[in-house]
Amino acid sequence: MALKRIKIKPCDLHIDHSYQRQLDGTRITAMALEFHPERIGVPVCSKRRDGTLWILDGQHRVALLKCMELEDEPILVEYHEDMTVREEAREFDALNAKGIMGRLPVHVLSRFQARLVGAYATEVAVNRILHNLGLHLAMGKGGTAICAVQAVEWVHEYNNNLAAVLTILRDWGASKQGAVFDRTLIKGVSNFLHHYPQVNTKHLLSRLQTRAPVNVTSLIKTAASQNMPSWAAACYVLRGIYNTRAKVKLDPLDWNNIST
Repeated sequence: MALKRIKIKPCDLHIDHSYQRQLDGTRITAMALEFHPERIGVPVCSKRRDGTLWILDGQHRVALLKCMELEDEPILVEYHEDMTVREEAREFDALNAKGIMGRLPVHVLSRFQARLVGAYATEVAVNRILHNLGLHLAMGKGGTAICAVQAVEWVHEYNNNLAAVLTILRDWGASKQGAVFDRTLIKGVSNFLHHYPQVNTKHLLSRLQTRAPVNVTSLIKTAASQNMPSWAAACYVLRGIYNTRAKVKLDPLDWNNIST
């Protein structure tokens, strides 16, 4: 359906923070220093059933107009009609996935949140797993916070063992620095469980608890620097840790003949 157009004051446009990214004040200040009205373009909005307009694309440009004290000067916007909030979130995600020149890149956490509101299967499933384990995604590490968003999504989509992986890491010890939720460990433990499905997870956890997360991460990165794929490096290091005092030892992988 073709977008409709209308002129409206910037002060009458709304932002739904359930799926929109946070405003970048530094970027707005920089834009204000080189302000050109013709560069505002045409923001894209959603017109809800109550008649209000909600910004889907262009919130920084609208914020710039307010910064320049032009919030009462009508501008041209395009809008969709009768979208649900879920549909708005999906449209926001689609607009920001196109990589249009000049568009501010969306942080992976902001995109995850938009896709969660948009009810995409991966994000909904990941969020449910995190909630059940008392964990959450965040910009920074520490405690129960995980900032390795892409690693978490990758594990769920490709190895489908996210709950098992995060349970092991959580019980290993959510350090204040968040070292246990490092992307290398998240993907590494996932690949280890994937290639060694016979692993006794209780024994694995007991052996990991004798090691510092940062040290294990360092060992994996060192192994990966020696012409070994990162997934194989993680399996190599974790197998060595696991085999210590294991009743049933794990055999080494012939990683040259394994496709992932």
